Amino acid sequence: MANIAEVVQKNRVLSLHLNKSSKDSTYAIKNINEEICDLKNNSAELLDAVSNASSSVENILSAVNQLTIEVETQFKAIEQSSASTEEIMGSISNVAKISEGRLSTMDTLTSLINNGGQKVENTNHFIQEILSKAEDMMSMVDIINNIASQTNLLAMNASIEAAHAGDAGKGFSVVAHEIRNLAEETGSNAGRIGESLKETRDKIYLASEAGNESQKSFKVIRHEVDLFASSLKEVSLSMNELSIASNEILESVSTLVSTSNSVKDATDNISNGSGVISSSIKQVNISSHKTDEVISNVSSLTEELNSISLMVSAFGNQNKYNNSLLYLETKNLNTGVDVKEKDITAEIDWSDLLSVDVKDMDDEHKELFKRINSLLVAMLDRNKKYNLIEISNYLSDYIDYHFRDEEKLLEKHKYPKLDQHKKLHKKYEDDFRDIQERIKNGDYEALILIDIQDKVVTWLIEHIATVDKEYGRYLAENNLI
Repeated sequence: MANIAEVVQKNRVLSLHLNKSSKDSTYAIKNINEEICDLKNNSAELLDAVSNASSSVENILSAVNQLTIEVETQFKAIEQSSASTEEIMGSISNVAKISEGRLSTMDTLTSLINNGGQKVENTNHFIQEILSKAEDMMSMVDIINNIASQTNLLAMNASIEAAHAGDAGKGFSVVAHEIRNLAEETGSNAGRIGESLKETRDKIYLASEAGNESQKSFKVIRHEVDLFASSLKEVSLSMNELSIASNEILESVSTLVSTSNSVKDATDNISNGSGVISSSIKQVNISSHKTDEVISNVSSLTEELNSISLMVSAFGNQNKYNNSLLYLETKNLNTGVDVKEKDITAEIDWSDLLSVDVKDMDDEHKELFKRINSLLVAMLDRNKKYNLIEISNYLSDYIDYHFRDEEKLLEKHKYPKLDQHKKLHKKYEDDFRDIQERIKNGDYEALILIDIQDKVVTWLIEHIATVDKEYGRYLAENNLI
């Protein structure tokens, strides 16, 4: 018996150490789990960043390819512009040369027109002088006609006087007749000369008018030629300016062609570099996905390890509970071993690893643990100072309250696994009602304690650690808490 008591005492000490180690392991696993969660979050952020970078690089590569096409199109357009500019420059040079040649010809033509105009003016002056002389001659002809008329009158008077003189006047009559004939002939000739001079004068008038018109025409021609010469000079100057500007344009186009070649080479390099970056990011993306899968697997394994740790903790509590029972049994025996009543405890301990991150539910779970511990302590009591029926009812009422409250929460947020959750609750309530019936019937054997541990304590811990945590994640992921 002494050996049994010593073994019991050692088992109690070992169970305490086991319970402490289990707690330490639980907290260590909690820390590992938190680190893995952080790592998983970082991996997810890295995966998103790599995905975004990959998408951005694809967009850049697409833009660079489009830019390359546009640069090539621009390069061809610039080459065509360069050829067109060279042709325009050739045409401008030819026009400039022709303008310069025609300008020289226009100088000669202007000089000829000026000379011709001067000659027409001189001719017109001469015609005016001739016209003046013709007028003078007409005046002289009038004088001659007047003299001839007077002479003819004198001859007539002389003939009359000679006739009055008789024979003495015959000689004078002959002279008077001759003078009369001469006067008549002179008058006749003067008349013909006058007619001729009149015709000549009229023609001179016509020539003078034609000369005036020619002079006016030469003035108009000279004015128009001067305008044309001035315009031709402006055209020549403009062609020279265009030629200079065309040379500058050609130089700019040449620079643009060179720049376009550089841009084309740069876009080719960017395109090649973007392709390499895209390939590298794809590899990083693949590696990130693999890393994420590994982290997810590790996280899953850690969750399993967490569940196992909780189970170990539950088993430790059960072992502690069983050792407490054994201790009480050996205490009533006379073993000769001094067993003290300190450290007798059967309570299950709450762990933050069981938190579902919903404060109301965590508080209700803690209250469940508290009431379960009350039942366990009462079951260990050998003095029968506790009313087990009242304590079991006290626990049963809270089980019902908690399950209904939890179901309302899940129904409110449309939890997809609510039906399965309700079924698990019902099974737990059915099992506990069976235990309550056995307590009412006075069944305090060890078997009911094992059932309490298995169906009440262990089941509840496992249920919270797995099923309840799942709805906690659902609420968190959907921003419902």
